[in-house]
Amino acid sequence: MRNFVVLFVTIICSYSISFCQGFLVNESNNIQLVNPSYYAFNYESRAGVLYNTINYDGVRNIDSKYGFSSYSLENLNFSIGLDLLSHSVKEFGYFENQLNLTYVYKLNLGRNLYVLPSIYIGVFNRKIDASNYVFEDQLVLSQGIILSDTNDPLAGVAQSNNSFDAGISALLHNETFMFGLSAKHINGAAIAFNSENDEKRDISISVQGAYEFEIDPYDRLSLPKHSYLFLYTSFTNEGEIMRFYASEELQLNGFKFGLHQKLTQIADFSLSNIGVNTGIEAGNIDFNAAYSFPIRNSVRNSPSIFELSMQFNFEPWFSRNRQDYKRLRTFNY
Repeated sequence: MRNFVVLFVTIICSYSISFCQGFLVNESNNIQLVNPSYYAFNYESRAGVLYNTINYDGVRNIDSKYGFSSYSLENLNFSIGLDLLSHSVKEFGYFENQLNLTYVYKLNLGRNLYVLPSIYIGVFNRKIDASNYVFEDQLVLSQGIILSDTNDPLAGVAQSNNSFDAGISALLHNETFMFGLSAKHINGAAIAFNSENDEKRDISISVQGAYEFEIDPYDRLSLPKHSYLFLYTSFTNEGEIMRFYASEELQLNGFKFGLHQKLTQIADFSLSNIGVNTGIEAGNIDFNAAYSFPIRNSVRNSPSIFELSMQFNFEPWFSRNRQDYKRLRTFNY
């Protein structure tokens, strides 16, 4: 009974968490989650929080919480980043947490072109709380009754797994384009809840790209000065999961609005979403909200996703000079 319940919960949670592997809606504003080298981007010291909820069956949710901070040491040509990511599926008693520490070095290639290689190490934890489940000895089928108490020893035991995680990445950019590569979970840590299962964490390989241009450089349109279009895309492969993400974001002074498209291929079925991103920048504070609409088909429904995030930039020039809201910057190196 014990092994059966553990196997059942693991399968259900793995299916649900497959959505969480690419949970971001507004990925272009949180690139450090996909490529940790972004912590050293333009040597900007930042901190932020994010809340994301995925409704995957119309009733139950996968909740994700994320917090990060980064600090750059300009004289030593490197930056450090610290982040904490948490997923939870309360109905299944499943919880997943990861704490990462990232080191990023800056290399100047000349002609205003920079490359940011990085390495991160982390601690990963998965836990199943069996108190939410109904066990065999609680079922009185002849009477249609579910008893409140059980004698099954699994009910009082929390299944958990702790492991180390590691990854590498690099980011190449100037003030017009950005190209990134990242490899996560390269140590292939064991994440099974018991020794009978040899489950390993899948390596995640991701490619990212971005391009930015000014929409009206000659002031011929009735647009705010320094209006930009930021185009971003990424492709990620992690085990049987493949994800494609793209976004197009319009920056009009302190206001931004964009669209995103998301395609996830899991084993023999696919999930598709489209959505909107919006945000306001005021001084050092950047507030964003996003919603992803499910595209429904006859086989499976995509999840709907809602996301809120806020970032604070500690650079003093943000509060003194915010007429230019360009995303790809290099002048602070």
